[in-house]
Amino acid sequence: MTRAYRSPANPFPTQPVPVKPVPSPRSASARPRVQSGQLIKPASQGSWMTVFSLFLLTISISTLFTTWLVRQWVVASPAQNLAQNPAQNPAQNGATAPAGNAPSGQTASSATSPAASPAADPANPPLQGQPLVHPSIAPGVGSSLVPTPAPAMAQALAQTMADQKNLTFTAPPQFQGAIVHEANLKVAKDAIALTFDDGPWHVTTNQILDILKQANVKSTFFWVGEALQNHPEIARRVVQEGHAIANHTWSHRYAFADATDIATEIEKTAQLIYEITGVRTTLFRPPGGYLDNGLSDYVRSRGHTVVMWSAAPPDTDSEMDARKLVETAVESVKPGSIILLHDGGGDRSKTVAALPSLIRALRAQGYRFVTVPELLALEANGW
Repeated sequence: MTRAYRSPANPFPTQPVPVKPVPSPRSASARPRVQSGQLIKPASQGSWMTVFSLFLLTISISTLFTTWLVRQWVVASPAQNLAQNPAQNPAQNGATAPAGNAPSGQTASSATSPAASPAADPANPPLQGQPLVHPSIAPGVGSSLVPTPAPAMAQALAQTMADQKNLTFTAPPQFQGAIVHEANLKVAKDAIALTFDDGPWHVTTNQILDILKQANVKSTFFWVGEALQNHPEIARRVVQEGHAIANHTWSHRYAFADATDIATEIEKTAQLIYEITGVRTTLFRPPGGYLDNGLSDYVRSRGHTVVMWSAAPPDTDSEMDARKLVETAVESVKPGSIILLHDGGGDRSKTVAALPSLIRALRAQGYRFVTVPELLALEANGW
């Protein structure tokens, strides 16, 4: 930039005088520069803001995709597990939840007929009558491999489970107030029920539970109140592993008693069963099978079911060995049989020794094991 310079000596100059330009307030680096005819923009904050925005967008997309994958895995895993482990599938084990329209004191499964299910198969009928299976809640609790929880924790677990599932072991309406020795099955002639009396008992009940669990067999336990009071932790394990529960009086009473004592024998045991396990039951077996001492009359008047038996291997006989027990049981079992065994009341080591062979022998003959409520529901539903 040039400017003419006037001086007093030369008011009209002819040659321009170079003038140094005045710096602009803006930085030189902030002004556009022309180089080879191109406009070059200076670096600014916009460039790194763009990169940072793209980085955040990439992280957001990755997070959303990861969340979607996790949700897909959580939804798919239970179905895959049930497909790979049918024993844990309540639908395949006949486990059903109570429904609001079921008759009073009856599980929803007892009020459901096979015709209600379009997939019902007479050759392989569903096992009905048993509330939801518990191993998915506390598998293996009380076994030798998993430590038993503290009593307070175990009681809270059992109570919570019962509150959620409303566990009640009962018989279909046609058997309420009745005496049952076996089930009259028309289609499901392979179903039989194992039952155990006089427990829960130290050592032997746990041994029997281990055998049943390994063989994937569910049975029905008839509890004596005094034994239950002494072994509540074993009782909780029985319920948690999906077996059915029934009443066997408080003191294993045989003799006739007055109305007050009879009510105490039944109701005190029923209340203790509920307090320890959260389970209610309307199934009863009189000690020794005596039907004339007032106990059976009392429970029948209340609409409960007296469950007897049709096969009774003499496992309380001190002279009977395990091999003979198995032979006697196999000879006496027929479709719909209720088998009487003992897990308590004395030394039941022979019962423990015979049980694995008994299960194998009966399965070899084509039988499958269900609980008493399931067996009665099969008959009630026309199976």
